[in-house]
Amino acid sequence: MSNTEDFSDSGSEYQPIPGEIHTESETDTSCDENIMMPSSLSEPGTSKSRKRSINKENWTVNKRKLLRNSGKGYVTKMAVEKNTKIFENIDCGCPKKCYTLFTENERQEMFESFWNLKDFNQQNAFLYALVQKASVNRKRPKDLSRAGKNVSFKYFLKSHIMTQLVCKKYFLKTFQISDGRLYRCLSKGDVSQCKDKRGTTSTQKLDDSDIIAHIQSFPAYQSHYRRKSNPNRKFLNPGLTIRKMYDLYKEKCLTEMTEPKKLKYYNKVFNTKFNLHFKAPHQDTCKTCDSLNFKIRGTDDENVKKVFEVQKELHQRKADSARENLQIDAKKINDAYVLTFDLQKALAFPKLTTLVAYYKRNLYLYNLGIHCFNNNTGYMNVWNEIEGGRGSQDIAVCLVKHLKTHAVTQNHVIMYSDSCTGQNRNIKTSLSLLKLVQDPDTSITTIDHKFLVSGHSYLPNDGEFGIIESASRRHGQIYSPDQ
Repeated sequence: MSNTEDFSDSGSEYQPIPGEIHTESETDTSCDENIMMPSSLSEPGTSKSRKRSINKENWTVNKRKLLRNSGKGYVTKMAVEKNTKIFENIDCGCPKKCYTLFTENERQEMFESFWNLKDFNQQNAFLYALVQKASVNRKRPKDLSRAGKNVSFKYFLKSHIMTQLVCKKYFLKTFQISDGRLYRCLSKGDVSQCKDKRGTTSTQKLDDSDIIAHIQSFPAYQSHYRRKSNPNRKFLNPGLTIRKMYDLYKEKCLTEMTEPKKLKYYNKVFNTKFNLHFKAPHQDTCKTCDSLNFKIRGTDDENVKKVFEVQKELHQRKADSARENLQIDAKKINDAYVLTFDLQKALAFPKLTTLVAYYKRNLYLYNLGIHCFNNNTGYMNVWNEIEGGRGSQDIAVCLVKHLKTHAVTQNHVIMYSDSCTGQNRNIKTSLSLLKLVQDPDTSITTIDHKFLVSGHSYLPNDGEFGIIESASRRHGQIYSPDQ
């Protein structure tokens, strides 16, 4: 049996006390079944929100707009089919003989350059740059009752070599645009006014800074197990709801004599600018991470803060390294008998819905889960508080019995557990395993008992315990542990 660290008897074995009411937190503080860490709320907009973000590129109206601005065929919202813009090399028939100024390839490059912009505002700016305004040289009005034009336009086309004055018809046909579009672009009077403002009108935006500040005032927690899969998700107190938070917000506004925003705005800010959830994943916090986080936030000295941050980083790296070793050892099933074990939180029964049952003391069950990687099977060792406690001798008995039943022909055993001194990491468990190695009735010669870092000890057993708890919730009443 490998022994890398000294063990000492903590004397923390559990003995049932008559009339004692057990809770989920009655286990040794070092027996970390679950993990959560406090975390300050990030600034809104720096992390993924609670609600799915809006992807406007996938909207049908925006897809249609992109096709239209690219000169490609599309179907309008009135189901009218519009054809793709096709370049045409035409003879305008004007006295300037514009068709002789540029080659067909040069005009086609101009056409493609215009439609490849794919943006209505950029295309308007492109057109505006090719048109010059000039004063009217001579007015010859046919109808004196109508005011004559005050400005004249000159149209130019620009190739890689030269820029030439062309007629309006030749200009429009080169880009395959209508006279109306060109008129609306030029009538703005300035290139900065050519922007398309359709659909940009919005209602007055409310100042939501007070709502953001109020939401940030609630302490949030981050799960260690979600640091990689969902690092932005944080959890609020499970007793809170958005409605309760809004009521507190109204009380705050009443105290400060300010007008509170409506509930729908509070709800919108909560869902779109924060990634917060109320249902905590039933995980306790890591004592070391909590202590270091409080020290980091409680000091203004940058040098001291860096020391604590380094300690926190080393602690988390150590935890990640232990978990990686577990994954590596789990693949050694051809050379060893690999298992993890953990004690589930105490289960109370019977589970009744009558009011009298709430005033009676329940009998508690203990369950030591052993997960074997060789056959990917979980084994449950169940006893009640009358038959035994949940101390180191009870855990050792279950382990020895399991190994004598399932690993008697194995030479090498690798086991992982949390660092709970009262149950796993103590002299009694070590001596029991040492005696098993010396037993001539088994082939076991080596037992490696490895421990995950305290506060980061999630094991496959926790998933199996979750199945049991889910099944328990589905049953309205439980009269016997056999159910």
